[in-house]
Amino acid sequence: MTRIATRRRCALRLLAGGGAACLLAGCDWFAEKKLVVGQHTEADVRRIMGKPDMIWEEESGAKKLEYPRGPMGTQTYFVHIAPDGKYLGMERVLVEENFAKVQLGMTVDDVRRILGKQTEVTPYALAREEVWSWRYEGDMQKTMFFNVHFDQGSRLVKRITRNEDWKTQGAPG
Repeated sequence: MTRIATRRRCALRLLAGGGAACLLAGCDWFAEKKLVVGQHTEADVRRIMGKPDMIWEEESGAKKLEYPRGPMGTQTYFVHIAPDGKYLGMERVLVEENFAKVQLGMTVDDVRRILGKQTEVTPYALAREEVWSWRYEGDMQKTMFFNVHFDQGSRLVKRITRNEDWKTQGAPG
């Protein structure tokens, strides 16, 4: 589903009084428009977006709240909170710039800090690897998977692949 279609669906839900349902469904464009940098707090973020899947605490006291919008969603958001608890901004994580940061030899934790929670994990015993996949919206609104193959022994990235999500695009012909 395109971003425009998602926004229309969410707007209709809001008009019908289903604002909470819209937020639970991952309509974070609403949160992006409502939250004001420096004005809102972590409590406001949690009230609007819900409980984060992961909280990354920095040495400075700042926090990065992780909001994956899966399993069928194509977005993961990191919400940045200052040491004083103020909202600093929100970023969409599943973008080319972040995919390019994932490199051979990185650890599982390194990758998770860049891309957030994976959509799927698939073990391949014969290949001695575990593949973490993130569903994202690619070019021309095609739903794609960014796949990171980890060596089962070392837990380090051994290769990176991408493929179209045939579950949402239709089976290959």
